[in-house]
Amino acid sequence: MRCFISIPISKENKEKIKEIQNKLQELHVHVSWTRPESLHLTLKFLGNIEGEMVEAIKGHLDRIVPEFPPFDVYLRGTGVFPDKKRPRIIWIGIKEDGQILSNLYRRIEEAMVKLGFPREGRGFTPHITIGRIRSKEGMGKLIEYVQKEKDIDLGEFRITRVQLMKSQLNPKGAVYTELYSVSLKGNNS
Repeated sequence: MRCFISIPISKENKEKIKEIQNKLQELHVHVSWTRPESLHLTLKFLGNIEGEMVEAIKGHLDRIVPEFPPFDVYLRGTGVFPDKKRPRIIWIGIKEDGQILSNLYRRIEEAMVKLGFPREGRGFTPHITIGRIRSKEGMGKLIEYVQKEKDIDLGEFRITRVQLMKSQLNPKGAVYTELYSVSLKGNNS
């Protein structure tokens, strides 16, 4: 089964992101938009895993995640990956005041490498994917909008848990199912 480790985002933040998606849709670009119920912050894409690996992943998440306290991050800025010349992904950025998110990511990455998952080749850029570009149609308008809104502030949200998710691909897009969830507790336990 195809899996990833992520952080869920609040309903309120999903509504704010949907407003951005609606504005971008008015540009008539050929984009496959992420459905609001599927919006999340990916910490680690695992790919296809065997069922027995799920228990090992849960064990590491049970050990790591509760060490961290709940914390706030900010939805700030828009952008594209890999770059403006050949954009494939449209995203909303995530900023933090401290290093809790970065440290949580690093600990999970190290644990997954110990389980045999490949290390992420690029640096951690926390973001929420809001769409996947399907053609260059309307690209100039899209890049112009993204550049104009590169510092947009969509507010904050509190991170309180980490999920292990299953992704099933179908013609209408991926369907995500939570397999497991662990709460951040830190000094609150």
